[in-house]
Amino acid sequence: MAVYGGKLEVTYKYLRDAKIVTALLKHNQQSVANQYPNIFKPYNFDDIFVLNDNALSNPIYHSIVAFSNNQPIGFILFGEAVYPEPLFKANLKYINIDSITVLPEFCRMGIGTGLLNKLKSFAYEKSYKEISSEIFEYQESNVNFFFKNGFKDHIFQMSLDFLSYDPNIINSIPELTFQVSKDSIIALQLFKINYQIMEKNYPAHFAEYNENILHDMIDRLLKRDNFVCINVCCNSEIIGNAIIYEVNASGGSTFQDDYQYISIYDFMIVPEHQNRGYGTMLMERIKMFALEKGFKIINLHVWDYNINAIRLYTKTGFEKYKKIVDLCI
Repeated sequence: MAVYGGKLEVTYKYLRDAKIVTALLKHNQQSVANQYPNIFKPYNFDDIFVLNDNALSNPIYHSIVAFSNNQPIGFILFGEAVYPEPLFKANLKYINIDSITVLPEFCRMGIGTGLLNKLKSFAYEKSYKEISSEIFEYQESNVNFFFKNGFKDHIFQMSLDFLSYDPNIINSIPELTFQVSKDSIIALQLFKINYQIMEKNYPAHFAEYNENILHDMIDRLLKRDNFVCINVCCNSEIIGNAIIYEVNASGGSTFQDDYQYISIYDFMIVPEHQNRGYGTMLMERIKMFALEKGFKIINLHVWDYNINAIRLYTKTGFEKYKKIVDLCI
């Protein structure tokens, strides 16, 4: 049945056609590559087609395509997902929007909203109560589109592209030292503080804190070759740490061949030692570690409620790169 977007007669169809999706992605993919040329490759139909074809070969992925006069003018690609345990509650399902695109000449005609409405109907029929998506910060029209349709941001991805660190900051307080560690028991003591704050702010999402289960999780992470913990010590007392890991995302369909970075999994200065410059010192120590390993980019995610952390990351040079937005239905 036809519905109307602006003055156009638009129909929406569920299709698993990677060629259509890939062709429609061209403008958006090239825009992202132009904005972040050090991260993303220029649009290449064959490479992106393989990516989309693999996704749509998986039964948990779906696409809805908008047509006008039998020509595809937009689509939404999405997947059915479950939040990972043990951090999140068991069987907590959501819909993740991989991409939503409308050809530039058909924007602001209600077609994107029509695609979202079709997705909401799908989610309702499948008993999903949440829809989530990632949006690049620079794409203001996309950000406004999601907010207009009821989405709210709750997580920011921040990124730092750097060439040096400041040893004077690292050594500015003589009684403060750093140690690189894989001790999961110590790491958990500080991770617990952050976890319980997240659990308090998002009780519908996070599982109740369980010492044994979360210790097993942290222990498994730190046993991986690419994970490590950097502890901050004040007069031999550990007062903060950062769990970090190396990511090599190079190559593939979208990322540049040399794209790699350090990701911060958890970052904590215990509350009674905050606002003394220790967080800034720890971040400089992470930069030092990264450069020694040949990395020049650091990425992290931060929850919207964590104003102090956002302030620290901004102060130390990080910029907001993406928003993660969601809609409860």
